[in-house]
Amino acid sequence: MSRRHEVEQHLLALGDISSIMNAMKTLAYMETRKLTRFLEAQREAVGQMQAVANDFLGHYPDLLSTTAPQVPQICVLFGSERGFCGDFNESLGNVLREPRVGMIHRLVIVGRKLGSRLEQDPRLAAIIGGASVAEEVEEVLRQLIRTLTTLQTQNGPFPLIALYHTPDAQEPLIKPLLPPFQQRLHTPRPLPYPPLLNLPPKAFFAGLVEQYLFAVIHKIAYVSLMAENQRRVLHLDGAVRHLDEQSAALVRRSNALRQEEIIEEIEVILLGSVN
Repeated sequence: MSRRHEVEQHLLALGDISSIMNAMKTLAYMETRKLTRFLEAQREAVGQMQAVANDFLGHYPDLLSTTAPQVPQICVLFGSERGFCGDFNESLGNVLREPRVGMIHRLVIVGRKLGSRLEQDPRLAAIIGGASVAEEVEEVLRQLIRTLTTLQTQNGPFPLIALYHTPDAQEPLIKPLLPPFQQRLHTPRPLPYPPLLNLPPKAFFAGLVEQYLFAVIHKIAYVSLMAENQRRVLHLDGAVRHLDEQSAALVRRSNALRQEEIIEEIEVILLGSVN
């Protein structure tokens, strides 16, 4: 096989790879558009629950327990299920070594790509398959809640934090989940009279915490998936540009080799005519 044919075969292979990556980039972009709608609804739900908690705790502050930051905690890491998203998973693992994370007793990892990086960590409690699209988030979170319930049964009540990426920040975000509503501790009473309840305050607060935790984890899962797909779009866009540059270089190389072949053919014809 001539060198030009080898170059052309390589050029065809790069074209196939580029087409696949462009399709993956398009799908990732479409997923970000869909997640935008999911996030708007979830943010609204979480905001309403926070407003209810703010009013309620203004009158029943004793129900909100506090936990010293030195207490070992459980950390849920939201990584990726698939690749082609740059340093998305690597940066999450790096944050675990930073002092700002605090003392971590157990790790629960969402996303097998991240799980494969941290499977040797002695603190690892579980690896849960992550969501590739928004429609898979519900099932993933059901598995996560079951895992956290099992850990609570084994270890008793525990502080819980989440570590995940957001679309607007390069560094992962650390968010305390349990105990909840810590940022509301010193908020003044928004209403002069306590809310009217059909349940005892303690039972109402327990139900509110359960619903709030589920809503916040939903929001975090959507935010993380949004950030993952945004990084995938950027990563694949850079890869496609690199392939285009390689393809352009191969086209120039193929043209040069074709010119050499033509010159050789002309030389053979001229030599033949002389003889």
